[in-house]
Amino acid sequence: MKLRQILETSKEEKIYLDGRKISFNELLLACESNSIVAVGKIIILENFFQAKESKDKIKILDYLINPKLPISLIFWENKEIDKKKIGLLPAKTEIHKFDFEGYIFKFLDGLGSQPSSQILNHFHSLLKSSEPELIFGLIIRQFRYMIASNAEQKNILGIPDWQFFKFKRQAKNFDYHKLIFLYRQLLQLDYKIKTGQSPQRLDQLLDIFLVNL
Repeated sequence: MKLRQILETSKEEKIYLDGRKISFNELLLACESNSIVAVGKIIILENFFQAKESKDKIKILDYLINPKLPISLIFWENKEIDKKKIGLLPAKTEIHKFDFEGYIFKFLDGLGSQPSSQILNHFHSLLKSSEPELIFGLIIRQFRYMIASNAEQKNILGIPDWQFFKFKRQAKNFDYHKLIFLYRQLLQLDYKIKTGQSPQRLDQLLDIFLVNL
């Protein structure tokens, strides 16, 4: 079952947390405070295993692998997890790998150059095999890289020359101010989804965003 299906069919409260920045106290508050809108909670901890090693991170992991934890927990990563890190999880942990279709990068590279109808078709095709959260993360990354390449910030990106110039060419499909505006829209969408402020699902919000490129 895909992550989206799991979350849509569950009646529990969903709380999205940035695993790269979360502190132990913030996590404790999210896990142990009473829910006023639902019975039970699902904590979706994003990119926790990409955070730098720290005492707080070890403390968080020790807390989360407690079998008596009163919540359901999902670790969500936008890249493959190292096997050593997987070994830190309880033996009964369910692990699902969501593979992207080969044309995900064609979809991303087509932003700004392909007609919106074609972009939407690609997006809906990707949704059949990939999570909207994963696609959304890559769209944000694509726009961030386009903005940085437009500003000649190659050293900050830390990517090969060919990739830098690819983003730079793609950025020319947009007016620079439009590029900034679209990136801010994406960040606003991210905030609304994580704070539960939108009545629409992420894939529906992305439909609206993509059709207005």
